[in-house]
Amino acid sequence: NRRSKVLVNLEAPEKNYSQRGETMCPQDGYVLFRNSELLCGNLGKKILGGAKNGLFFRLLRDCSADAAVACMSRLSKVTSR
Repeated sequence: NRRSKVLVNLEAPEKNYSQRGETMCPQDGYVLFRNSELLCGNLGKKILGGAKNGLFFRLLRDCSADAAVACMSRLSKVTSR
């Protein structure tokens, strides 16, 4: 959401990361967020979850619980359509 003031920077390998070139992984297994925009990779359970490198964990730790809830709400709206 462009109106949100929350900015997240995240780099992490996903389960299908091929170990060949981080951002140019042929299987899109390396996830890269810059200024809350997904630049490359596919989002799986490992990236979205509450693990140490997870998106929701980062939002809870760096921003607030309200920011994590808003992100979860927006993501559920996108996936349910």
